[in-house]
Amino acid sequence: VNEVKKMYYQNAYKKRYISQDLIPNLERLKYETDESIKRSIFDEDEYYRYEKYLRQVYCTKKHNPDMDERDLHVRKIFYYFLFIMSNCGCRSKELLTLKLSDITMSHPRWSKDMDDSCVEIYIRREVSKTGKSRKLVAKVKKKLLNLLQVYKDLGIDHQSNDYLFINPSNKNINAKRNAYGRGAFYKRMKETLISGGLKEELDRKEKKISLYTMRHQYVVWRLMIGKVNIQNLAANIGSSVGKIESNYAHIKPIDYSEELVANQGLAVTRTKPINKKKALDKLFKILEDTDTDVET
Repeated sequence: VNEVKKMYYQNAYKKRYISQDLIPNLERLKYETDESIKRSIFDEDEYYRYEKYLRQVYCTKKHNPDMDERDLHVRKIFYYFLFIMSNCGCRSKELLTLKLSDITMSHPRWSKDMDDSCVEIYIRREVSKTGKSRKLVAKVKKKLLNLLQVYKDLGIDHQSNDYLFINPSNKNINAKRNAYGRGAFYKRMKETLISGGLKEELDRKEKKISLYTMRHQYVVWRLMIGKVNIQNLAANIGSSVGKIESNYAHIKPIDYSEELVANQGLAVTRTKPINKKKALDKLFKILEDTDTDVET
């Protein structure tokens, strides 16, 4: 449509062959937005292998003996970014613009277990996609403390107004402490999917993995485990119930699997019943092995 209008304007109107009122008013074709790319996520095995590769190979001196310690620490920052995101459901921009002062490390109303493992994160209005501020609770305290220690090892001690994900590329620690951009982390993600041996497998399955995948990973697993109130989930991730129902209607909670297929196909062939406990145990083991939040 734009090209046709441009042709009329440059070749007809500007050369005074026609008047402006003779330029046709063309309407754009309406189409449904394909959000399948946004919803591509790792399955349990892919997630486990990717997390294990980053933690045990990509970030370790053992497998990178010639790499400078500083570069290994930068890799760890990337690792913590991905797996904090998959455990809190933030958008990548929200997490990258998060400041230390936006994080409450303890809460007087929480139990000891909650206080030991969870934090409250404040998403400021100016960085929220919806234009509304919100508070979310995430079981990422251990990861956050480890991340802050990585920065201390780099000679960077966070001040309250600092971005959580400071880009340490400037070795002058007194210089302006800018946050990472999405491009830097997305580039690393693409590189590590290749070096970790997952890229070809994901391509065969037509999965388009991006930073946003980690947010969707969080939502899908909260729904699969089936113990989360959808209104609470919507509030935590800064979305609406309608949007979640629209984007994730294909997700079937494991807890409901047997109920959803009960008495189906009895007149045809009886199939092996779904082992709900085995499916849950497998998922829980993977989440625990990767230090991923399993409680909702």
